[in-house]
Amino acid sequence: MKVTTAILILCFVFGCQEDTRFDSEQWKIDNQVRERQSKGLVKSKILLDKSYVEITDLLGEPDLDFRLLSDRMTNENFEIQYILGNCQMSIDFKRLQINFQDKKVKNTNIICD
Repeated sequence: MKVTTAILILCFVFGCQEDTRFDSEQWKIDNQVRERQSKGLVKSKILLDKSYVEITDLLGEPDLDFRLLSDRMTNENFEIQYILGNCQMSIDFKRLQINFQDKKVKNTNIICD
């Protein structure tokens, strides 16, 4: 009985954990994966100090790009966002916000507004 209970507890603990390791290919094709992986991306700070080109190689083209259209290559301070899904109890979208300063990622946040 004790062995069965221990096995059930282990299966529950390890079987219910979501795999949040970042996988670039899955991120690019599966929007449901994005929300799970985004927390790890922000927490690990792996995106910091990367260029726009490095970010788009890793994450694909952003869903929202706030650079001026006429100044996309020279704009040094800007923001891009990737949609992660719907915010809970809202019609708004949860997004991964990536802020660039001097053409490098300065900070990342998950926002819902």
